[in-house]
This record gives sequence, structure tokens and C-alpha cells, in this order.
Amino acid sequence: MNLIGPAPTKDIEQGKRDLDEFGYCIHEDLLYEAQIEATKARLLEQAELEEEQGGAWLGNGGRGGNTWVGRYRNGQVAPKHSVRTLLNKGRIFIDIATHPIVLAYMRHAFLGKDFILCSATGGIMRTDSIAQAIHIDQIAIPFPTPIPVLVNTIFCISDFEATRGATRVVPRSHLGPPPPIDLDPDTKDMINPKPIETIPAEAKAGSVIVFDGRLWHGGGAFTSGTEVRYSLTMPYTLPFYRQQDCYPASLHDCVYESLSDAERALFGFKTGGPAGRIDPRSPGDRTNVDLKAPYVPELRRGSDKRAIPVEQVQQFPSLDLSHFRKPVVQ
Repeated sequence: MNLIGPAPTKDIEQGKRDLDEFGYCIHEDLLYEAQIEATKARLLEQAELEEEQGGAWLGNGGRGGNTWVGRYRNGQVAPKHSVRTLLNKGRIFIDIATHPIVLAYMRHAFLGKDFILCSATGGIMRTDSIAQAIHIDQIAIPFPTPIPVLVNTIFCISDFEATRGATRVVPRSHLGPPPPIDLDPDTKDMINPKPIETIPAEAKAGSVIVFDGRLWHGGGAFTSGTEVRYSLTMPYTLPFYRQQDCYPASLHDCVYESLSDAERALFGFKTGGPAGRIDPRSPGDRTNVDLKAPYVPELRRGSDKRAIPVEQVQQFPSLDLSHFRKPVVQ
């Protein structure tokens, strides 16, 4: 089989066509040079301090037993270092997560429906990082879907090259069933029982790789050189899909208070119809942007606990049923 993927593009309309046809696209020059360098510096500083203070997420690159939280083992730098919950770790990551071109790709992929950020993770890969099994990102959905439930993005903060762990993909595989996956009983890593032909999604620093959650793919192995590779991974999902990073619970208060309502909605502070209600934990606490909820504790006669009403009663948002009124076209 001769697999061919799309060429990198700076044209968002071409990128949308590539995403539909191949299951992924590569949008070049999304980030400018100074932004790339500032992002790399912030990611590296955060990673170094997390490891020094025993709070680093480390591993060998796979998705199994050889991952741990803490510090490097035996003084050896880990092949892969993940920096999780990036929204708490610098405004620069929030600005990337809300990039208008990326959000335009999401509106296209999700047919104009509401979507939310699922997670934001920084990746630092070094020599000896192993390849992942070929998988799909919406693997938690146990049935086929006519459109993606999840769409992932990889922001290339360094060049993505085949020998330095560029993500490997199977073009057009998003239109079929997921790949077969087993669990290695010794390493606890996911494995494919039979070899799967793939090609690397190579891209220059500053590019973003956008790919359908149904696309067969996996992180590649870092097989050459000592240069470190940096990236950000940010998947977006339809609102009913539970976030990998639960921002209503995990966002730090200072970060939450700095966000606009549009940013809060993207990060999960919106009801999304009948789901996602956030009641305040204390008076004045965080709540949905589209439905301000009163603070209501356990109330008993004779208790000094009191409900704190909102300034103005709001009507619960209507459920958008428009997608039931027209066929879904792939």
C-alpha cells in the first residue's frame, strides 16, 4: 500500500478539505517565531521546576506501565516529559488554545456545534522515547460516529521529523473501524497485534497538525540525534464528552478570574443544553457563563446557613435541536 497524506498548507479552506479527505491536515506558520521561542522557554522552565520539585509526569513515550510521577530515575533524564493542565501554567498557552484559526477548524469539524477544550498538555521528547501503538483518540466511544466526537491538535514548537518522533498516521483511516489493539502483559503498554503501515506527519515548527479523533495514528519513536523536541497537544470535543482536564474543578482561581466569558465557555463553563451545570461551592464562586446559579447549601430550620440568590433570575438555555432536523453529511 502506498500511503499519501496532504501537503502542508497556509490556506484554511484547503486545510478543511484535507481534514475531511485524509482525516488530518497540516497548517503551516500558525505561530510566529517569537511566539515559538517564548512557548518553548515557558514549557521548559515549567518542566524543569516540576521535576526538581517532584511533580513531573514522566515516561518512556508509550502509554503503559513505564510512566511515573515525580523525579528522574537514577539521575537519568526521562525520554518523555509531559507538562499537564497547561492553562494553569501560563497565559501563553491559553492564547494558543483560543487561536482563531484552530477554532475555525473545530467549527468545521463539529458542523458548527458547540465544542470545548478537552485538555492541554506540553510534550518534551528526547532520545530513546519509544513509539506508541497505533490508536484513535476517541477510543472511549464504543461505537462508530458519523462525525468526530473529538478533534485533536498538535502545535509543533520544534520541527516534527520522522527520526525525532513525528506522529505517524494512516491517511483516510478515519472513515473506517478503529485499529486492533492489545495490551502487552509485561510492559502494560498498548500494542498492535499486527504491523500497521503508516507515514510520518512531518511539519515545521510553528505548524499545527489537526486530526480527526477517528484517525489511526500514534506518536513515533525518537531514533536519532540528541536535540529535544517540544510540542503542545490540545484536543477539543463535543460538550457531552467528559474533559480529560476537568477545568471547572482544576483551574486555579487566579486563572479563572483572568478569563473572558468566551474563554470560560470554551474551557467548559457553559451548560451545553442539559449538561455541564456548575453550582457555586461558596458565595460568589465560579459558575456557568450562560446560567448564573445561586449558592444553595444544605438548609435546615434553625441553621445560620443561607442561600445567596443571583441578582437576576435567568431562564435555562434552550437545547439546540437543529442537528436533528437535517441529515449529517460526512
